[in-house]
Amino acid sequence: MKIEENISLAPFTTFKVGGIARYFVSVSDKQELFDALLWAKDKGLLIFILGGGSNVLISDSGFAGLVIRIQIKGLSIDGLRIVASSGESLAKLVQSSAEHSLSGLEWAVGIPGTVGGAVRGNAGAFGKSISLNIEEVETINLDTLAVKKFNREECLFDYRESLFKKDPRFIILSVVLKMKQGKEDEIRNIMIENTKSRASSCDYCGKSAGCFFKNISWDNIGIDKEKLISTFPLFKKVENKYKLPAGFLIQEAGLSGVNIGEAFVSEKHCNYILNKGNATAKDVRSLAELCKKKVYEKFKIKIEEEVQLVGNF
Repeated sequence: MKIEENISLAPFTTFKVGGIARYFVSVSDKQELFDALLWAKDKGLLIFILGGGSNVLISDSGFAGLVIRIQIKGLSIDGLRIVASSGESLAKLVQSSAEHSLSGLEWAVGIPGTVGGAVRGNAGAFGKSISLNIEEVETINLDTLAVKKFNREECLFDYRESLFKKDPRFIILSVVLKMKQGKEDEIRNIMIENTKSRASSCDYCGKSAGCFFKNISWDNIGIDKEKLISTFPLFKKVENKYKLPAGFLIQEAGLSGVNIGEAFVSEKHCNYILNKGNATAKDVRSLAELCKKKVYEKFKIKIEEEVQLVGNF
């Protein structure tokens, strides 16, 4: 275990922004993780767990404690069950499941990040999420360093939410997923169609964190759906969507292509905030706040970040 000092965090995130970590360590097995946690506890340091860096915005001031980058890898398949370590890439999990004719993760093709990050944020697409396949999650408690396993119900999964997101004391070590038996060619055909759909609607051409805001349940928009459509007929375009798309709200609020500094709202998919090249975290955060403000002013609907904000903004 090699603990480094004053390390820039920007290269470890898909946004490519963020300040300096006072201390930084990459861990490749459970023992290194235990040692890093003990080291931080001994020094009384705050801890931030970093996975693939694909759903996070780190402030320009960085992080004053210890950043632990989880690179604990490993993946095994036994029948319909897959055991995956938290630092394993989501892409490898998806491809391995297809190779073994296991269905259930076709929606995740093309999504960056690690398995642990996907479970923590209950990643999903096309109306599905990883929680549908979760059977068990193994964690370590930051306070006690005790290992604890949670079954699916105990994980408190919700749309882009989980126990582990609400209670950061629990660091994900590994997960057990229960899959369905399928046919490899059918699984791969679905993956191809999902890839085409993403390419046509999502913006992967810049540095970003993917969708910045959560889509909104029609039950939680703060106004009756029929009244909303009556007041704003343009909502007929999305009335049959599973959720009200945040990108649609941002677009209709007139923010497509709007920039603050080097950060701008994608014109292809308005729920993507992109870094032109030299954006700061302040640029991104300010633009996100502008999106929230303009959407609320026009529709009286609140949008909430899906991206995790780290540090002082």
